Amino acid sequence: MSDFKKHWVFQIVPVLLFFVGVIMMTVGGTITLSSSVKLALFEDSPRHIITKESCRYEFKPFDEKEVEKTETEIERCFKEKKMAERLRFRNNQKQNIVEGLSSLFIGLILTLFFRKKKK
Repeated sequence: MSDFKKHWVFQIVPVLLFFVGVIMMTVGGTITLSSSVKLALFEDSPRHIITKESCRYEFKPFDEKEVEKTETEIERCFKEKKMAERLRFRNNQKQNIVEGLSSLFIGLILTLFFRKKKK
C-alpha cells in the first residue's frame, strides 16, 4: 500500500492539476475583466462596415430581376442592419464574459481541490 501511494504519478498529477487551475484562473480572469471593461467603457464598434448600398437592391432567389427599393425602405433596412450588428457585437462581448467566468470558476475549483495541504 505504501508503494502505491508513493508512486510518482500520484505525486505529479495533483501538482499538474493545481497549475492547470492557476492558469485557467489567470486566463478566465483576464478574459472576464477585459470583456466587461470593453462592454462598460467603450462604445459599440461593430467590425462589419454597413453601407446603404447593401440595402439598395432586393434580390429574389427565383427571379433574376433586381428590385430597387425606395429611399424610406433603404433607410429602414440600413437602421435594422446597424442595430442587428450592434446587438451581435454586444452579445459576443457577453459570451466572452460568460466563457471567462466559467474558466475562472473551473480553475478555482482545481486550485482549491489540488493545493498542497500543510501537515
